[in-house]
Amino acid sequence: MAILTRNMALRVVLTAVACAMTLGALAQSSLRFTRSVWDFGTIREADGKVSCSFEYVNRGKAPVVIDQVNVSCGCTTPEFSRKPIKAGERGVLKVTFDPANRAGEFAKEITVFTGGRRYRTTLRITGNIIARTKTVEELYPTAVGDCGLRIDARSLPFNYVTQNERKNLFINYINTSSKPIRVRLVQSSASGFMRHDFPQTIAAGAKGRVTFSYSVPRSSGYFGELRDVFEVQVEGCESDVRISTNGYAIEQFEIPNNELAPKAEFERQLLKFEDVHKGDNPATVSVRLTNDGMEPLIIRAIQPSHVAITTSLDAGTTVAPSESINVRVTIDPAKLDYGRAIEHIVLITNDPKRPMRQLRVTGVVRDN
Repeated sequence: MAILTRNMALRVVLTAVACAMTLGALAQSSLRFTRSVWDFGTIREADGKVSCSFEYVNRGKAPVVIDQVNVSCGCTTPEFSRKPIKAGERGVLKVTFDPANRAGEFAKEITVFTGGRRYRTTLRITGNIIARTKTVEELYPTAVGDCGLRIDARSLPFNYVTQNERKNLFINYINTSSKPIRVRLVQSSASGFMRHDFPQTIAAGAKGRVTFSYSVPRSSGYFGELRDVFEVQVEGCESDVRISTNGYAIEQFEIPNNELAPKAEFERQLLKFEDVHKGDNPATVSVRLTNDGMEPLIIRAIQPSHVAITTSLDAGTTVAPSESINVRVTIDPAKLDYGRAIEHIVLITNDPKRPMRQLRVTGVVRDN
């Protein structure tokens, strides 16, 4: 192996530096901005949009075109001309920022591309936003009848609910009227695992928070979808408001991130049926399920969204590590309405990383 002398090594370093300087010069656009950061300081959300102008000059000998301007947020809007900028010519790139619903400090980037997108220049806008006072209608967007009761949510997504653990979500309410309001929640769909503390009477002008809780005891042996729907009835008022809650009951994993744990992999999760007719026999498609983990995969629950959809899987089915099984999914057109059918099957497994999987089932039911 050749050994570099001190002089040779110095020449190599100088050559590398010269190349780097040359490449840096080549990578720099001749369009120069007089500043790269615009600080709006403290602004008020209530005052609306603010704008600034970044001035630039073409320091090169040839015309330059601004090819594209990208922003890091939809709250930022650039305005610029695509006309060629002659040598020595000056111009401005206007940037407008909308502070709506963005209280606090902000920093947004604007990337300017020139030279056929070969060169880029990054600009930034910064500042601090003082939030405006929101109206009652904004804080509590849903009116329950016309008696003054308002709430801030109509649906609560609980996602995963682990057995033997209580999970809570909340809805805030206000009585904007000058009289007490009597309220009832009438349950039209019940899982058996939901509890709430909605008050029966809400005083005039009162605000509060309602707790909705799911708790699935391990002793229940239940896995799968949780869904509850409540009709909100206000005495003396008509109301069509419903509150819905949903989630999936899963087991309590001792080591959620266990790399040796079972891992469910479907070759595809969209199952398409060809056109079927009302008088046809049930049609079946197959999908392969593989356990890519190091421990047995156990199917805890299978829940089709419609009685017309069935599967060959049973709760308790076990797939050994590195093994695969064929899952047959059958659709009975006689039990479906005409037109496009879009259904699904929820599967709960002991895969700790993705305990809930969903197979989508689609097809078109035609007349005989």
